[in-house]
Amino acid sequence: MPPATPPILIHVPKSGGTTLVMAVSGGRRPPRVGDGYRHAYWNVDRTRMHSNAGDVFTEAGAEKYRDRVKILTVRRPIDRLESEFGFLGNREEFRRLWTSMSGGTYPGTFHDFVRHPNAADATTKFLLGRDLYDPEPVTEGDLDRILARLDDENFVFGSTEDMPATMRNLEAALDIRFGDTVTRYRTSLHKPERGSDWPAVEDAFREGNPNDLRLHAEITRRFEAQISALPPGEGPSFAGGRYDSIFQFLTGGDHRTPFEIFVNDLDDPARCYAWIRERRDVLATMQTEAIRTSSGDPRNFVAIWLRSVARAFPELGLESSAIDASDPLKTVRDVCLRMFA
Repeated sequence: MPPATPPILIHVPKSGGTTLVMAVSGGRRPPRVGDGYRHAYWNVDRTRMHSNAGDVFTEAGAEKYRDRVKILTVRRPIDRLESEFGFLGNREEFRRLWTSMSGGTYPGTFHDFVRHPNAADATTKFLLGRDLYDPEPVTEGDLDRILARLDDENFVFGSTEDMPATMRNLEAALDIRFGDTVTRYRTSLHKPERGSDWPAVEDAFREGNPNDLRLHAEITRRFEAQISALPPGEGPSFAGGRYDSIFQFLTGGDHRTPFEIFVNDLDDPARCYAWIRERRDVLATMQTEAIRTSSGDPRNFVAIWLRSVARAFPELGLESSAIDASDPLKTVRDVCLRMFA
């Protein structure tokens, strides 16, 4: 039987939590942050982004939620942070938040991001209920307090690196079935290639994130123990790719355009953002019309939007015949780099 009370899904940012919560809830949008959904959320004036996960890992929370199923999925820490760097970096509101929290501009490279104290031990900070980009270091005692709660028998663990087994673990714990195919949400729209400095990035990450590394190891060990106890079987497959995330990107936060997907490849994204702000009303109208005429096909939307941009802004030097119909995001990136790099 399903649990008598709803589960608590603890969604560590960039760890596959959107896919999980959509599958568990059966909804078309993620739920509001609240008792059953622990995630990061903006304050009223959008000057801070809070975590509401912290009370789950206090003594009072352990007692309060003792009989609730608690779902916690983690991801290999350096991969999670790399994904967060890209996800936050092409959203202007998060660049502003970084400046507010750190006093400096958003790092231009992942190596610089890793070495910054505001990005250190981000998963552990989230579980402690800290704000996004909180610069205060995590202590060993902070981590021990989290680990002490993980042996609650109602914790169900998952791993982004093994989502089929994660879904099987949830099916067993919640007595539900997801079917043969689960929709994958929030696939990275663009992930820059790792450079020759990657070994140095890994070294810097290990030095600056000891608590996240220990936390990941402890949760992974518990996850593996749980799935080893499951009966033989296969988990669902996952459908969806980068184009399926287009509309989610465009409708979140401030008005966004496809150009902003690639601002992390620019030395100075301010030029791109300034160009968009000066033409915001026109771009918004074009975007709405492209969505309307695309029949919900995100690939078709990008191609239609590009053709409208080519007609409206000849300074971009874009010919409709040059649009890559099979992968129009490639054309978006080419234009973005040519115009704003």
